[in-house]
Amino acid sequence: MRYLQYVDGHVADRNQRAMLDCLEQDNQALMLDCGCHAGANARERADAKGLRAVAGIELNAVVAREAVDRGLWVMQADLNRPIPMAGSQVDVVMVSDVLEHLVETAGFVGEVYRVLKPGGYAVISTPNLASWHNIFALLLGFQPFSGPHLAHFSQTDFGTVRTLRERTCQSLVEQGWGEVMGEPTMYRHIVVAACRSLERLLEAQGFSVERIAAVGYYPLPPVLERLMTRLDPWHASHVIIKARKDRD
Repeated sequence: MRYLQYVDGHVADRNQRAMLDCLEQDNQALMLDCGCHAGANARERADAKGLRAVAGIELNAVVAREAVDRGLWVMQADLNRPIPMAGSQVDVVMVSDVLEHLVETAGFVGEVYRVLKPGGYAVISTPNLASWHNIFALLLGFQPFSGPHLAHFSQTDFGTVRTLRERTCQSLVEQGWGEVMGEPTMYRHIVVAACRSLERLLEAQGFSVERIAAVGYYPLPPVLERLMTRLDPWHASHVIIKARKDRD
C-alpha cells in the first residue's frame, strides 16, 4: 500500500510538471481551465507563466466558490454540454483529468476548438486506455484500472488498489466533492481514450498536435518509470497532449 501511494504521488507530481511545461510564457494570454475544481492548479500555472487572467468552468458549486476566491472568473456548467462562451475567446484551454469523466468526448473536443482563438492551444491530460497495466487487467479478464468503470472510481478487482482509491474518494468527499448539483456522486471514468486514438480525434477536429508527453508506468518505481515513458509513451498510464488551433 505505501509503495503504491508513493508511486501515485510521483506520477501526480510528474503530470503537473508536464502540463506546466506545455504552457507558454505570455502575459497577454487568457486561460480557460475546464473542470477547474477549487482553482488551485489553474492559479499556480497562471502565476508561473505570467498569464493575464484565468477563467474556469466547474460543475460543483462548493469548490467553484473557492476558485472565485483565488481570483478565477468561474462559470458553473456541465462540460457534457456546449461551453457557455462565444467562439474564439481564449488563448489557452487546460483540460486536466476531465476528459475521461465526460459522455461525449468528440463533442467536448469540438467545443474546446471553438472557444480557442486562432493560433491558441489546448493542453489535455488524461489516463491512457492502452497502458500496460490496463492491458494486464484485461488479459486477466478484469475491467481496466483506468476505466471505463461500471459504477465508480474506487471499483477495481484488485483489493490493494481498491483500498487506495477508497481513501482517495473519501478525501475528495471531505473536500466538498460529496455532492454535485445537489445529487450524491462518486468519481467515475466513462470514456477512456487510448493515446493514439485521442491524437487522431484532435486532428479530426482541426487541431495540430505539437507535443505528446507521458507519465506513469505502473508498477515501476520512478527511475524505471521515467525511462519507459521516454522509450514507449504509447503505453504509459497518463498522456499529456498539446494541440494548437490553426490560424485562419
